[in-house]
Amino acid sequence: MSEKTRLQTIIDIVAASVREGITTMELEEQAVRLMSFYKVEPAFKGYLLQEAKSSYPFVSCISIDNEVIHGLPSNRKIEEGNVVKVDIGIIEDGQYDDGATTVLVGHCSAVARRLFKATQEALEAGIKAAKAGNTTHDIAKAIQAIAEREEFGVVEGYSGHGIGEKLHMEPSIPNRVEGEPIKLKSGMRICLEPMFSSKKGNGRVYTDANGWTVKLVNGGLAAHFEKSIMIE
Repeated sequence: MSEKTRLQTIIDIVAASVREGITTMELEEQAVRLMSFYKVEPAFKGYLLQEAKSSYPFVSCISIDNEVIHGLPSNRKIEEGNVVKVDIGIIEDGQYDDGATTVLVGHCSAVARRLFKATQEALEAGIKAAKAGNTTHDIAKAIQAIAEREEFGVVEGYSGHGIGEKLHMEPSIPNRVEGEPIKLKSGMRICLEPMFSSKKGNGRVYTDANGWTVKLVNGGLAAHFEKSIMIE
């Protein structure tokens, strides 16, 4: 078993702090302290997307319920039954690392529990398919198959990615079969990040007025897991 990375340690500690009554800003502040303790730099803070009006102001993304990704930390309190996504990236020795997990708060609905399990399973299935000689479509097929089996939607317009000297690099790692397949080669570093919607066929999203937070168009719940791996 490989040693846990600093990023995974940070994510696990922050995720373990997710509970009813805590604010998303308190989780952000904890992530800041942990990055200082482990002597790593934030990968997200200062990051600029083409469609965003300004650079990202935080070190973490904390998204709740129908928010898929890029939730901005604030004084918003987490509530019983929330589905919370914790997404954090770091820079360590000049290399980027990116990861995310989903946390169920207290007594969640049966749909939320199924969604959590399926999205987590999809990440594991994608990792198994991510080996030299396979293609990005093999990863996508593995992830998509679980969404279809459980009758969940695959979030549209977002995918995994290459990672290394930059946060987002080629190739794109889709969560469903689309585009041209890219052959995976030994030594490539990639991020897999399945994102599922609790409503079958509901993968459409929009960006909130804050310019960052990506939400499901027709409501429902979203789950997101992400891990950076090396192709062997």
